[in-house]
Amino acid sequence: PRYVGDIRSPQLSTPKKAKRALDVAKRTIQRLRKKIKMLQQDQRRLIARITTMEGLIKHLKNKSLLSEVTAENLMVPLHHVPT
Repeated sequence: PRYVGDIRSPQLSTPKKAKRALDVAKRTIQRLRKKIKMLQQDQRRLIARITTMEGLIKHLKNKSLLSEVTAENLMVPLHHVPT
């Protein structure tokens, strides 16, 4: 079997076939765990980037380098990002 979903009872009948099926399952689990880890890392980085951008906009607004209207216009797209 190449995929976990392809594993059926007859493929577990001998120790050798069972080991192959177990190896397929282990590889699949390992691959999916890595994928989850990478997606979580991407999400953390994007959230940090949004937080940094909001801080920059607030700082520029406080220093009067950015008008109130411009600051509001820049903040609107940031609040539509799902967390």
